[in-house]
Amino acid sequence: MLPFLTMIMYRKRKKRKPRSDLKKLNDHLDDLWRKIILLRDDNQCQKCGKRKSPGRGNSIQPHHIYGRSNFRVRWDLSNGIALCGGCHTLTNYSAHKAPIDFINWLKKERGEEWWLKLSEEANKEGGSRKWTIQEKKDLEIELEWTLHKLQEQKEN
Repeated sequence: MLPFLTMIMYRKRKKRKPRSDLKKLNDHLDDLWRKIILLRDDNQCQKCGKRKSPGRGNSIQPHHIYGRSNFRVRWDLSNGIALCGGCHTLTNYSAHKAPIDFINWLKKERGEEWWLKLSEEANKEGGSRKWTIQEKKDLEIELEWTLHKLQEQKEN
């Protein structure tokens, strides 16, 4: 075997650092937000109407209108929408490839007032939001309750 290939095949992998409690909490909040958005939107693309196909991978994805790096609205439910892969990222008219067109469509769907409220919160003076651990734990409880209520509604 070539020495280079041997070196690649047998090199030691670096051990991963254990995830901090803060990282775990952020991941849990992201997961709750994702579940709520998909459940709220009935696992259906809000742009083209496509539904999740049974027996296949999840073709419906939650999309952040303002990106995840904006902690002011990262877990705000009005900052999310369920989209199919095409409307989310894959096609030339998708939310990621044609964001201006996508926002204009959203304004028509959800209303100018919704857009102004979300934009105002996302762009507040003072830069990025700094969440305390307690605020995140309170949000976790709120999102868990919201998810539970949505699940109850869907069952009835």
